[in-house]
Amino acid sequence: MVVKRRYIRSAALPIVAISSLTILNGCKESDPAPKNLDDLLMGDWQVIELDGESQPGPDEYVMNFKFKANGDFSQCVEYLNNDAYYCMVGKWTWSDASKPELRLVRKDEPVITADVVDIDDSNMEWNTSYDLDGVTVTNNAKFVKID
Repeated sequence: MVVKRRYIRSAALPIVAISSLTILNGCKESDPAPKNLDDLLMGDWQVIELDGESQPGPDEYVMNFKFKANGDFSQCVEYLNNDAYYCMVGKWTWSDASKPELRLVRKDEPVITADVVDIDDSNMEWNTSYDLDGVTVTNNAKFVKID
């Protein structure tokens, strides 16, 4: 009877040791902390696809967004066929802390709500909606980070 307990105790010791090593191995100090949405959003983003069409598309323009930590953003469009260039500036905020939804507010322009579908260090996708003269306009845009 005593011998059986020793075998059970001897068998349990390696299992406990392996479990402890597995747990400790999962918490390496070298693993970077996950980035928050603000960190991922900051910087310059170029639209590479708008509503399924690669950009620059038939209208031959490049659209960039720049997001700053102070809540400022700019949306710049450069028309390649006639050297026209313009920028709109505004403020951005997260609409709701429970989901990645941006509110983009520009002076004298409709407020844009952007539901961020995917974002990482180099790519972003969002679905936008805004009211334009009583009509809801929606778009899907894919971006690549350019800074």
